[in-house]
Amino acid sequence: MTKLDKIIETLRRNFHFKIKIFPLEKIPDAITWAERGFISIHENYLSRRKKSYHIISTDKARLLRLCRELSIPEDSIRSSDFYKFWHTNWIPENEGCKARK
Repeated sequence: MTKLDKIIETLRRNFHFKIKIFPLEKIPDAITWAERGFISIHENYLSRRKKSYHIISTDKARLLRLCRELSIPEDSIRSSDFYKFWHTNWIPENEGCKARK
């Protein structure tokens, strides 16, 4: 199990909503998942040199809670121009992730 898998598993246990990670080629599936109100985390196509991820959901309150858990600044959340969801970027190495066991 990778470090990222461990973080996601801890988040799944700590939250009462569904969180799923998607590879880059499954971004359309990630969007569909997010449109259902769940949390989608997919590889970020804008940053191939660093392992960065895009976190999306139509439920802003859930996304805010997740950002607090991952130490992602809440003011980094933006609304999408093309879809009806909220999103932010996450670089696990930069964020001092504090996902608790």
